[in-house]
Amino acid sequence: MMMIHILTAAFAVGSFVIIKKKRFKMMPFMSFVILISFVGFGSASLLSIILPEGESSAYSLCSITLGLLLLLVGMNDVCSLMRCKEKIAGVYCGYRTYSGARGISVQSPVFRYTYNGKEYHEQTAQNIPYKTLNYKMIEGNSYDIYVNPKHPAVYILSKKLETGTILVILLGVLFLGFGAVSMNLTEENDLDQWIGHYRFEECYNDESGLFMVMDYELEIYKDEGKCYGNLEIIGQLTWVTARVEVRGNSEQIALVFLENLQNEHGETREYHLDGVLFRLRQEDGRIETYWENIQPAFTGNISWGEYFKAV
Repeated sequence: MMMIHILTAAFAVGSFVIIKKKRFKMMPFMSFVILISFVGFGSASLLSIILPEGESSAYSLCSITLGLLLLLVGMNDVCSLMRCKEKIAGVYCGYRTYSGARGISVQSPVFRYTYNGKEYHEQTAQNIPYKTLNYKMIEGNSYDIYVNPKHPAVYILSKKLETGTILVILLGVLFLGFGAVSMNLTEENDLDQWIGHYRFEECYNDESGLFMVMDYELEIYKDEGKCYGNLEIIGQLTWVTARVEVRGNSEQIALVFLENLQNEHGETREYHLDGVLFRLRQEDGRIETYWENIQPAFTGNISWGEYFKAV
């Protein structure tokens, strides 16, 4: 997870610089790409910190963010080819190198040029091969560049669609698809561990001193790729049955109300559709319950604790 935190920090710095120097006015698309990347990797970092059991989901989210980043970068190259139309002369001022993992690096040339009376000193929107920069371009010489008339800080050197751009777009689609599929599979596989029968029985004396028993039974099952549950609450004066959807992961689930089911007494309770009735969490081999829209009959059981047990 360290790499995710590093990427979050890097894009956070980039976002801060963009906002502080108002670069989003001059380079709106690339600014958008950097901000989206910060949000995506930042969300994955928070997910891994706040919910350590959601680490697999964090990796899936990173794959989606990386795919989206590559797609946007590739599409930026395509858009630059269409929007950078004005051919002018620019002075080559060297290049900036961005290093990645395993010694991989990319080079982005920097040019100084004047457009509509204003001087610019900007990095190109394209990545140029290292050999081209070292053997075909000389620092201080003038070369033709193509400027975007609406955003003159954006320019390119070549009007040709590079093979690298096509590769970046294909990789983006691959990472995006892999992340989406893995997130769905992770959620399904995690929830499979909860399939089974659970029961909680509470015994207490009511206000009049009458001994009361309330029985809670939950049957979790899978139907068409999703996990659902049938909840039954039975007491001397109570008989409620409801169908719920199970959402969460291998460590924690939420029982979300879908509909009331018919029973012999015809009793129903009014719960909000999509409202969480209660949550179950695996903790050191125990199942802990966090009550929400459903509250136990005995007030001594209202606080979270170990109530339901697998049977």
